[in-house]
Amino acid sequence: MTKNEQNRIVAWRLKLLREASVMPRNVAQACRHFGLSRNTFYKWKARHRAHGEAGLLDRSRAPRRSPRATPREVVSKILYLRQRYHFGPGRIRYGLWSMLHEARLDFCMLIGALYLLIEGAGAWSMDARLSRGPVSSSPLKD
Repeated sequence: MTKNEQNRIVAWRLKLLREASVMPRNVAQACRHFGLSRNTFYKWKARHRAHGEAGLLDRSRAPRRSPRATPREVVSKILYLRQRYHFGPGRIRYGLWSMLHEARLDFCMLIGALYLLIEGAGAWSMDARLSRGPVSSSPLKD
């Protein structure tokens, strides 16, 4: 969302709050006029009271934390195995299982999840098969 769009939204919400404050007994009518629910109005009013105009900006809907995310230590081990030994997801899974099993930690990760994690880190570009060159198109000799 551009800065202009954000300013326009804040101005519209401020206009709603001002109009509702002019007729404090008739918040429902102001909400009806602007086409939104009273719950939303009171939410914006509380945010404006607490944070000023900054409270009227749209907030991110992304989660603040992800409790089921792969721990950073495990991710660094995965990328280390990928970059150092050029292992694929299957071998990385086995290597991690043996490393973490010795440390008496539970480890269960699907190969597909490992693939997505490696792909997200951009570590597939080191694929050894791609550096071998093109496959020969000449027919096999008897």
